[in-house]
Amino acid sequence: MPNVIKWFVLVFIALVFVAVNAVAFDSRLGIASTISIAVAANLFALSLVVIWLGSYYQGLRDAGFLVFGHATFMLSVGLGILALGIHGLLVGECGFLISDRAIPGIISKVAAWATEHGVCPWLSMLFVLFGLFMLWPSLQLFYGITLRSRRTR
Repeated sequence: MPNVIKWFVLVFIALVFVAVNAVAFDSRLGIASTISIAVAANLFALSLVVIWLGSYYQGLRDAGFLVFGHATFMLSVGLGILALGIHGLLVGECGFLISDRAIPGIISKVAAWATEHGVCPWLSMLFVLFGLFMLWPSLQLFYGITLRSRRTR
């Protein structure tokens, strides 16, 4: 039974990959922002695959795939949030964050409030800062790994 679960999780990751790409390319953002979101979405799917490999194969777990997967996950989240913040700063409004669903989410409510009060640039700057906050540990990890691998050559 665990073998079936392993492959079910991989199929689920493939479906997540398709879904996040569909959302990234179906957005109302500009081309640069769409590409940034698509890169973040694909890094997210890649991080899930790396975590999956590290979870089910001992040799890859020992090689640090779980750490790499987590770092790539945090990198994708940071890039996505950073891209939304930069897009908000470039267009100068928060309308792209406001959803037209019957029950809007928290980001939609905050974006509607920011639009009403004229503080969209501040909200976008908050997204940029939070994205950088999420990016920093992953960038440090990848830079450290690169630096150590160059020293061993």
